Amino acid sequence: MTKEELKTLKEKIKELEGKLALYDKLCHYLLEAVIVSDFKGRVLFANQTAGRMFGIKNIQSYLGKTVFPFIMPESRKDVLRDYLNVLRGKEEYFAYYRVRDARGRKFWVESIGRKIDFQGKKAVLTTLRDATWKKELEDRLKASEAKLRIILENLLLHVAVIDQKGKFILWNKISEKIFGYKSNEVIGKLTSQDLHCSSQEALEVIKVATRKGRFEGDCWMRKKDKTKFLMHLYVVPWYDEQGKIIGFLGNGIDITEHRQLENQLKDKVKELEKLNRLMIGRELKMVELKKKIKSLENQLKKK
Repeated sequence: MTKEELKTLKEKIKELEGKLALYDKLCHYLLEAVIVSDFKGRVLFANQTAGRMFGIKNIQSYLGKTVFPFIMPESRKDVLRDYLNVLRGKEEYFAYYRVRDARGRKFWVESIGRKIDFQGKKAVLTTLRDATWKKELEDRLKASEAKLRIILENLLLHVAVIDQKGKFILWNKISEKIFGYKSNEVIGKLTSQDLHCSSQEALEVIKVATRKGRFEGDCWMRKKDKTKFLMHLYVVPWYDEQGKIIGFLGNGIDITEHRQLENQLKDKVKELEKLNRLMIGRELKMVELKKKIKSLENQLKKK
């Protein structure tokens, strides 16, 4: 090797060392904790963020030790499962783990892991981020969704939601009872046009709800057995965070019997009005007749 080649090689080595130092510095100051471990959970590398996250002042002193003391018992099976999946060839995984730091503080982390070659050996590269607030929020949202679903399922109203394509994505128990369709027969399969007696009316409901922000009115609907019935329907648009319509929420009640009773009541009122007119007419005639009788009596007395 010539002096010139040796000089060039030294410059390249120096350049690589500089890059490695930069990468090392960047790695240690990432917002995410970075841990490289073997498939037994022993730490081969960890950045300073990992040390801060788990309360270890000198993270380098922990190299060669296992990660499992920091993983809560309820999450250890999940960690082992993910390690095993990566070892078997799964490209990467995303998971939530419940962990603790050196002081015993418990928290949630979201983790992304994948298999890498590290110092000539197969290892797992894991990035971690504190996700306590996110996990707690998700748990609260799930609890709220569960409560909402219970309420929707027990409402004495037809409650349904359709997506942008017009397909149903929610169908409650009362809807099953009213229409005769089970949720698995409706969700992702039927549209509102399949339930309205008139397809044009179904489209008009969506147009009005889109234009005015809501639709409220009486519509003739069709059950699974083709029976027609009248429903009082209320439909509003469902918006995303940008204000774009991504579906429609509807609820309704079968008013067929109510309308029949209403019509019967109207008929009864008409009959009563007719009878009342007859009775009044009769009374007027009786009054007129009494006047005539009284007049004849007066004439007879004069004679």
